Amino acid sequence: MNATSVHKVLGIGLSFMLVACGGDTPAPEQSDAEPEAEVTPTPMSVSSGDITMSFYEYGPTAGGEQLPSFTISAADFSQGGGAELSFVDAEAVIYTESGDNLNIKAGAALMDEETQQASMTGGATVTRGTMTITLERLQWNNEKRMLVSDAPVRIRDGETAIDAASMEYDVDANTAVLKDATGHLVTKQGGPAS
Repeated sequence: MNATSVHKVLGIGLSFMLVACGGDTPAPEQSDAEPEAEVTPTPMSVSSGDITMSFYEYGPTAGGEQLPSFTISAADFSQGGGAELSFVDAEAVIYTESGDNLNIKAGAALMDEETQQASMTGGATVTRGTMTITLERLQWNNEKRMLVSDAPVRIRDGETAIDAASMEYDVDANTAVLKDATGHLVTKQGGPAS
């Protein structure tokens, strides 16, 4: 779906939801005018029903379909000021080139088209393969591809068990900077890390 702004797309989605709730919506007027030229998609798209929104990275697509870099879904949302949308019981996916995507579940989320950032609160769980990260809140920066939390973090992966005061996680490099970390780290070779 192409749109010049999230507001136009949201208007369509809201209209659809009102019809689904029994509201009357007049049929669109037919026009003999030439259709508008196709618009380049904005870095965020919206679909109705269970709402799904996506961030896209800017740049060439080599003629292929542009895939999202971050997607968030929820059954309930509201629009805040400007380009902000709030979600309840949100589920998100951070897509990686390797296909080893991160899945996130949180009690609430806020997305901002202008800053290309999303905040998730109310207890969040991040999974990537066998690794699970639990934390109270997190911030996703789509441009930097960084997942950040200033709240306590718990990481579990097999025998690895780490607790930290905060985290900065580069999802593409699959590396994290943990502040005041304690616990037990088991390396891929099976022995404890030094």
